Amino acid sequence: MPLWRPFTDIITNVRAVIIDDNIGAIASSYDRRISILSHDASKLHTLRLPEPIELDSLVTLPSTMRDIRRIRHIFVGGARKGGVIYSLSTSILQIINEEKISQQSFGGITFIKAFNIGEIEIITAGAPEAFWMAFYKDGKIVEKFKINCEGSPIEATLRPEHTTILFALAEMHSKKISIYLLNNSTSKKNVEIKHQFRIKENPAFIRFISLEDNTEEPYLLIGDRSGRISLRKLNGEKVWSQFLGEPLAWRRVLIEDINDDGEIEIIVGCQTGVEDLSKKSLSPLFILNWNSEILSKATVKGWIKDFRIIDQDDKKLLLVAAGKRIYLFALGDNLLKEERVIKFEKAIWSIDLLEVNEALYLILGFADGEIGFARIEEKNVII
Repeated sequence: MPLWRPFTDIITNVRAVIIDDNIGAIASSYDRRISILSHDASKLHTLRLPEPIELDSLVTLPSTMRDIRRIRHIFVGGARKGGVIYSLSTSILQIINEEKISQQSFGGITFIKAFNIGEIEIITAGAPEAFWMAFYKDGKIVEKFKINCEGSPIEATLRPEHTTILFALAEMHSKKISIYLLNNSTSKKNVEIKHQFRIKENPAFIRFISLEDNTEEPYLLIGDRSGRISLRKLNGEKVWSQFLGEPLAWRRVLIEDINDDGEIEIIVGCQTGVEDLSKKSLSPLFILNWNSEILSKATVKGWIKDFRIIDQDDKKLLLVAAGKRIYLFALGDNLLKEERVIKFEKAIWSIDLLEVNEALYLILGFADGEIGFARIEEKNVII
């Protein structure tokens, strides 16, 4: 596996892209740099920003596009200055716009997420006491607005509905969940609060989820920092709650029918212990059904950073990045069966997957600034 060190600190984000029909990456780091990297370890472009780049704060526009020649903008979020989003061009990797979304002087961007709705791309971002949303069409911004918040938005989820958009925010500190209704007309967009409620602990993630018994409104799946997952109606009414017993600190959850039985499953991983690499830290990985029952559980060493489902022929694998290891689990009958473990000498901090020329590639961003490429074949990671 090609492995080199383009940065000197944690690689906070990696996004796999296609460069000249080969695998490449857009990667960022806490050392303030962002780079476009080719598969042969060369840096095509590098830019140093005024501040470190935060975790979960890198998206591209169009959000569904992976060919670097067709990506128009890169958005990254700074870790300081109260919350600044930098818009970059991909041609020579330079700053074309800066957007400060918070009036606070402390903290930074908490997340950036992109959503595609037909011809419209929506960029959302959180910062101390502020949430920002921008609408782009044909690569140009057509409208933007900001919502003042009591706490710091840590996660957003969005759901288009006919002529409206339903979106929800989860806030740290205030522990508030807010559901907004946004008209999606071409005229000036109006935003109204549909529901607001508070939960007992700081949230970790939030997702809309649809179940067969509900044809009008979706539910909200909420994970909090104490390790509790709950399914709620939009007004906050609790449908069920399941305490996993270990902390949830990262915005990682998968909602998918993993065994093709027509019912969804929920995959979630924990971050156990005060240090990522403590030898005593065994973080659990869970599969739950839509009614909160725990179907399967496995443990891995270190914090669970990310996980992805891989479809290969008629089989499904779950790739998990945790601590210094990559785990491959077979997903059969909702059970987690460990198939392969690959250990590295340093902690993995970010991953991404992309299929190029019928080959599936894995990009790894490490805690020491190194980046690596691997190819996945069957149940093996070719390094």
